[in-house]
Amino acid sequence: MINYQQKLINYFFEYLQFNTQSNETAKTIPSTSGQMELARYIFKQLRDFGIQDVSLDDQAVLIVRIDGSIPGPTIAFLSHLDTADIGMNPEIQAQKIHFTGNEIILNSEKNIIMSPELFPELLQYLGEDIIFSTGTSILGCDNKAGLAVLTTLGEYLIREKPEHSTVILIYVPDEEIGLLGSQLLDTKKINADFAYTIDGGPLGEFGYETFNAASAEITIQGISIHPGSGKDKLVNPILIANDLINQFDPLNTPEHSEGREGFFWIHDITGNPTQAKIELIIRDFDLKEFENKKQWLRSAIKDISLRYPKAKIDYQITDNYANIANTLPSDRRCIDLAMQAMENLGITVYTEPIRGGTDGSILSANGLITPNLFTGGHNFHSIYEFLPIRSFQQSFETAVEIVKLAKYYTKVENDPNFKTQ
Repeated sequence: MINYQQKLINYFFEYLQFNTQSNETAKTIPSTSGQMELARYIFKQLRDFGIQDVSLDDQAVLIVRIDGSIPGPTIAFLSHLDTADIGMNPEIQAQKIHFTGNEIILNSEKNIIMSPELFPELLQYLGEDIIFSTGTSILGCDNKAGLAVLTTLGEYLIREKPEHSTVILIYVPDEEIGLLGSQLLDTKKINADFAYTIDGGPLGEFGYETFNAASAEITIQGISIHPGSGKDKLVNPILIANDLINQFDPLNTPEHSEGREGFFWIHDITGNPTQAKIELIIRDFDLKEFENKKQWLRSAIKDISLRYPKAKIDYQITDNYANIANTLPSDRRCIDLAMQAMENLGITVYTEPIRGGTDGSILSANGLITPNLFTGGHNFHSIYEFLPIRSFQQSFETAVEIVKLAKYYTKVENDPNFKTQ
């Protein structure tokens, strides 16, 4: 009898050995060679399982199709190959620790400690085994835990041969630097009825609301004159940029927002006597408020331009991704199926809005509705990231249960609802 729960953990530790940190300054996809190396490694694993329909392209998009033995919806599961660059060591060293309720020493040499006082969520896992980093890097369960779930699911389906409809597994690069991998996917060619990203957080987290997202770049061209003779001639682009930034509501920012509240985030400003540049992002769950925020920014830039007629101000606002919920009213079958799967496993579901975006944001906007399932991990993009093993195993079990439940649904062409038999 194959112990798939243990295989899941083994695959996770194997994938951590690959440095797949993405690079937002790269001009290629994948942005780093390690992502392709990991994709090739997983490709070989899947072929060794006996799966025949496995394809890997030159941009590290790996797609696996496991044909069904019975009719039913075609379901895709997706995870991303890359991990986030937070300025820490890209080489990840993981460790398994049994949590007894005491402080956790991640790194004795550097005195990096996690305490239940600062991280009270640890107390949910008293008496359990948990995977941590050694405090010098992120752990990388975002999203190597998801990769391990996909691979283990593929192995389970091909070796155990349970009755199931067609399942597609998709591994994509460069999610962390703009959802680039999912933008390469042709949803019509994939031809799934719906999909799930396995890229969420703690046990039971199920997300089908993400931000609507845009980015903006504002360039201010001033006039550089020797300051000693600058009277009525010099136009300082840095001060104009500062004036524009002061127009923003200081409470409409990430550090003052939560839940379904949106924000502006000015994340970069550069300048010299000739030119200043402001870069920011715009986020909101509500589509109308999202459009209002973009319009407010246009108006603010126009006002500043009128105030400083000698300056030249250019800007570009780019939509990045859309809220998954924008596409939900016509199709909720994937929501119901996942909810039922977790209920069957005794998992308490909570549907917090995702204060970010996922590959599912891109796929949903392109016609393939794709909510986000939990991996079990906590504190993504942090040296304090951790992954309770039991929660991780239940992520895999949820994917299996979704596949098993799908056989009880009848696919009705051009009908937005799934109907149970």
